Amino acid sequence: MTRIALFLLFIPWLSFGQSDTTFCTEPDLMPEPLNGSKDLFWFHEHCIRNLELSCNEDPILARFYMEIIVESSGELSSVTMIQKNDQVECYMSPCPIEGAPIYTPAMLNGKTCRFKGRVPVIIHFD
Repeated sequence: MTRIALFLLFIPWLSFGQSDTTFCTEPDLMPEPLNGSKDLFWFHEHCIRNLELSCNEDPILARFYMEIIVESSGELSSVTMIQKNDQVECYMSPCPIEGAPIYTPAMLNGKTCRFKGRVPVIIHFD
């Protein structure tokens, strides 16, 4: 399979929340990984390394995002890779979340809340 290198840009988060009211859409404090670059390695090993491209579009021209749901406890409940071209948005199979890194949860009005956001991912294909 194609070797893939990963560079995650955790700031800025894209698509703050959704219309679902169980997510805080504009938190006062954004969620952040507790262990920094060690947590990025987990994403590489579990989400990127075995990525199977399911879209028929050219992956070189595509943009990739990781959609992450951070619970109010700081645990990840969902991590999904998305390949997006001009007209097509393909949701790839979700990443396994066993052993996923813990985040500081999002805060709204001094209380922790669930957060859903998209992180841009840069993938280099060899």
